[in-house]
Amino acid sequence: MSELTSEQLLDLAEVFALDALDDDERRDVVAALASAPPAVRRRFESVVAEVRQTLAEHSTVDAVEPPAHVHDALMDQVSPSDGTDEVRSIATRRRRLWLAVAAAAAAVIVAVVGVGVATQFRQPPAPSAADQLLTAADLQSSSAAVPGGGSMTVLYSRKVDAGVVILNGVAAPASATAYQMWQVPDAGRPRSLGVMGAADIGPSTRVPLQHVDGTSSIAVSVEPPGGSSAPTRIVVSVPLRG
Repeated sequence: MSELTSEQLLDLAEVFALDALDDDERRDVVAALASAPPAVRRRFESVVAEVRQTLAEHSTVDAVEPPAHVHDALMDQVSPSDGTDEVRSIATRRRRLWLAVAAAAAAVIVAVVGVGVATQFRQPPAPSAADQLLTAADLQSSSAAVPGGGSMTVLYSRKVDAGVVILNGVAAPASATAYQMWQVPDAGRPRSLGVMGAADIGPSTRVPLQHVDGTSSIAVSVEPPGGSSAPTRIVVSVPLRG
């Protein structure tokens, strides 16, 4: 996916809250938020919170099967009208889906109220790891330039005890070498997060983190193919503050 603009991020806030993105799309959104302006991040998080609060407030009534015509209307909204396989941007496609879902939900409510039947929306699914990270009160972002071009950003939360490393625009390792990523603790030996060869490095490369509490930095070193038991030549290190 190409880099998301601030407007596209905000367009995706509602479908992110509804868990209507696949794993790759969700990771792209989280990565884009890491470098988004603070005002955009705050607005995105506010929309996510509002959508989920609305779902929670509607969990006091019983669920019913939607009428058949609602299902048909939803399919008409989502499916291309001309029968072609036209390609749409994720923001356009997901926003259309959100509008279709909203219209269908409204139709269900009207139909149910008309016959005096109480309804209940299903409880939203448990927050994913990405959701918990994104909405963490102590969410932080730390970045460093990579020699030779590109950057490394770490998005992390001590409270959630998780994070993600994002390598943007970083060149592949030289021939007969590899990158190795390390989780450096406050005390003790660095722990390897994996070895990355040339085939593993793309325009935007992401590595999930766990157990960030007690971690002082994330580093990348240049190693022989297959990696090393300890860092040999560290080329970039991103501190985890707070």
